[in-house]
Amino acid sequence: MKLYRIPIGGWTKCVHEAAAFESKGEYAVATILDRSETVEWWLRNDPPVLRIPTPIGYFKPDFVYRSLQKGAWVLGIVEVKGSIFWDGEGSEARLKALAACEWVRVTNAADTDTRWEFSVVLDQDSLSIASLEGLRSDALVSCPEQYDDDLNTSV
Repeated sequence: MKLYRIPIGGWTKCVHEAAAFESKGEYAVATILDRSETVEWWLRNDPPVLRIPTPIGYFKPDFVYRSLQKGAWVLGIVEVKGSIFWDGEGSEARLKALAACEWVRVTNAADTDTRWEFSVVLDQDSLSIASLEGLRSDALVSCPEQYDDDLNTSV
């Protein structure tokens, strides 16, 4: 039985009663966020409440969450991407990830108390990740930490 786009409930930290997913990887990330001791809340950005402008259209990341890291609240964004969509230096996914990293950099540089972070993880990789920390460390792109890296050669 396929669960593609079927709302799934029973989450403890999701801000919605149920969330629908387009892949097993998205469901795996939702489970990671829901089980994380540091995550206060998370949402499946569907319909999109966060849209980041890019030169090729809006980037609508899969997840937004709030977590406590080293005593400070952080808002995080996670994009789960199938490897076929990540392929190629000029792929739409890479260009939107670059724009999201720039958005995070600019937003964090603004005079606010809110810190943002962004990660892209491959769909198949997310199935073997067990924690939010693992998600960050196994990410293809992780901003702001990898912001100065060339996103086109990070894979």
